[in-house]
Amino acid sequence: MKNFVLNNETLRVEVSAIGASLTSIYLLDKHGEEINVLLTKPENEECCPYLGTTIGRYAGRISFGKFELEGEIHQLDKNWRQHHLHGGKRGLHQVEWKVLEQRDQQITFGYFSHHKQNGYPGNVSFRVTYLLEEDGLSIIYKATPDRPTHINMTNHSYFNLNGTGDILEHELRIPATHVLELGNDLLPTGNKIEVRDSVFDFSSPKNVGENISDSQLDMTDGFDHTYILKENNSDELIFAAELFAKTSGISLEIWTTEPGLQLYTGNHLNGGLDRPEDCKIFKYAALCLETQHFPDSPNRPDFPSTVYSYSSPFRSKTTFVFNMVD
Repeated sequence: MKNFVLNNETLRVEVSAIGASLTSIYLLDKHGEEINVLLTKPENEECCPYLGTTIGRYAGRISFGKFELEGEIHQLDKNWRQHHLHGGKRGLHQVEWKVLEQRDQQITFGYFSHHKQNGYPGNVSFRVTYLLEEDGLSIIYKATPDRPTHINMTNHSYFNLNGTGDILEHELRIPATHVLELGNDLLPTGNKIEVRDSVFDFSSPKNVGENISDSQLDMTDGFDHTYILKENNSDELIFAAELFAKTSGISLEIWTTEPGLQLYTGNHLNGGLDRPEDCKIFKYAALCLETQHFPDSPNRPDFPSTVYSYSSPFRSKTTFVFNMVD
């Protein structure tokens, strides 16, 4: 299936209707060379099913694929061990979306998810808009259900601001003061860990690889943690992270309305293999900075709510701002 192209003076962005995916972002590096800062899956490679896709209905894990809503227990697909991950066996990342509107610098995809699809209650009309703005690329989400249901959407792009190599020497800054503690099967315990002076501390710019082999990360083999940006739901666009690569001179700022940021350092790309021959997909080849709600929120009433309804639809915006740093 063909890609759709959006252009402005600084960016060339390619998207696909399969999974409403973001497939490439091209811009000039400090040497004047055009590079793609997204990890792109080879056509014959099945090493990463989520690469660049829209994730939903629920991004992240839901324990035992089950939640109670309005007195009714709903059983979802169990597609990751005994739990539910990224919307289930046929989540939004796998379906073909319809193109609803297309302009030079904007495209909107739509998908209608039926009641009980992958076990979720309610019919839901989903919209994803990719919009080139003066200061970068925005992704705007809207999901309107016909009854209360849980929704948590994100984009699962992998960034490498050098376009090649690994991301271990990328500098990362995340302003969050706490991360969610992980327990069995990488599910949140409900506890919040203060990041100050820990391996999770990116409050000042730090190389991604500086602590990536620390024993505290043995369970995840790298970072796969939710940073708490705020603990409520609001439409305010807040600063979430800044990533910088010295080789290319490219920096990326992320702004979002979402309460959480999932840092995932590509620990299991291509099965966690280190630089397989002639393959761009390998462990730590790129990283994800996924703006979203917290994992397992349907079973954690103390987390910001992910229940949305017809009168209160899901709305979210994330903006990627690219700059050149000497």
